[in-house]
Amino acid sequence: MKKLLLLAMLALPLVASAAPALLLNGAGASFPQPVYTRWFERYSYVDASVQFDYTGSGSFAGRDLILNGAVDFGASDIAISDAEFAKSKRTIWQIPTVTSAVAICHNLKGYPDLRIDAPTLAAIYLGKIKRWNDPALAALNPGLALPDREIVPVHLTESGTLTDIFSAWLCTASPEWKEKNGGKISLAWPVGPSGIGNNGAAKVLRETPNSIGYLELRVARRSGVRLMEVKNPAGNFIYPEPATIAEAAATYPVPDDFRFLLINAPGKDAYPVGIVTWMLIDSHQADPAKGRKLVDFLKWVYRDGEKLATSIGFVPLPENVRARVLTRLDQIKF
Repeated sequence: MKKLLLLAMLALPLVASAAPALLLNGAGASFPQPVYTRWFERYSYVDASVQFDYTGSGSFAGRDLILNGAVDFGASDIAISDAEFAKSKRTIWQIPTVTSAVAICHNLKGYPDLRIDAPTLAAIYLGKIKRWNDPALAALNPGLALPDREIVPVHLTESGTLTDIFSAWLCTASPEWKEKNGGKISLAWPVGPSGIGNNGAAKVLRETPNSIGYLELRVARRSGVRLMEVKNPAGNFIYPEPATIAEAAATYPVPDDFRFLLINAPGKDAYPVGIVTWMLIDSHQADPAKGRKLVDFLKWVYRDGEKLATSIGFVPLPENVRARVLTRLDQIKF
């Protein structure tokens, strides 16, 4: 008994000296949350002294919280605007993490391989092209006898990242779409039903014959609808795939502040409607302990963690962009 008591007393200092893990709080975009969660879990085996608490509250919330200093890091699928920067006393850097794509999908039975371009799609959503055998669609799909069926264009009920990127892409091809919807939060949808979120829109597409719509690629792949080849600026028709999304990111002229929309990249085989998402961090970390842990984590992401992204349907950044991000992380002040 005395020996057991002595062993217990000797163990007490060890238990008392075990420091709690440092907690890093983050919030923002829900789109990258699956890969961020995977990274946080895997990084716990690399450095058990840090933990992450992330809330997928949306891009707008993520930007507001980091600009106001309420979280250690934010996340957003839309870049912070100059106006938002002007209202904040913090110098926030936007660090791109992973990419995906806006897939154009259809439910025209009997026609698995169809092509589309941005001007034609804009005309469909403006209600100007109404039937599948319209000459504009026939010209894009030579050799196919397209049916005389009404096109049902489907969109997302709410505004958000996916719709914003889709609309920005249409603005580059259609002056009328740009005039009616450019820069607006609430878009004009003169025709077609809507679905709530990606999954809701996918359900409407799946259950609506002769429909066309746009979905985030990971959702599109599991939704049972057909993907369309989309014409890129080089004149080629491209499916959204990891290789074509990666080429878009590798050939896009990414600016020094990493704020960009991944649309109409110049690569020959680049898919033209990409999605990029960012982590938002302060370039001057007020808490050196937290700051160093956050930077160490991000360096691990770009060197090792992005390999995990492909396993859950995301596309890692190309090497030329990752190298630039790592250089930027070395410039963080503590």
